[in-house]
Amino acid sequence: MNAEVRDLVERVRCIGWSLETTSDGRGHVVLLHENGERCRLPSTPSDHRGLANALAYLERTAGQKVPRARSGSYSQGLGRSVDAQVEAQRVRYRAAAAERAADRREREVLAAYASELAELAEASKHAGIALRNDPNNLSLRSTHERLRRQYADLLASPPRRTA
Repeated sequence: MNAEVRDLVERVRCIGWSLETTSDGRGHVVLLHENGERCRLPSTPSDHRGLANALAYLERTAGQKVPRARSGSYSQGLGRSVDAQVEAQRVRYRAAAAERAADRREREVLAAYASELAELAEASKHAGIALRNDPNNLSLRSTHERLRRQYADLLASPPRRTA
């Protein structure tokens, strides 16, 4: 039996697997679970994935995971800080960043609204001047009325504030 397979057998003992036979005559190790399931593992696995796949199969069959060692940064306390003040500062920073982004979007919407109002006012003014110069021109009259209606509609429905 390969040393890697021996290590795997030792690791899965804690989830209910035990070694039934070290060799079944075909070069396989036979493991027996407490629930009666049997699993055959090759004595010399072909590659590292073979062992990982066997471990995954054994865990699925047992219905529980093999306990693994924690990573170094987690066990040594080098990971995320659990300090409440530091976490509160992070939350405040994220909230402030989100608020700044919302304010920026609101300013952009208001600037676009003001620009559109100014364009409509300017176009309506030019149409009014042209209509005064030629009061009988029906095309100018309808254009001027349309622009005035658009301006009034835009004034009646300003963009809503997000906050």
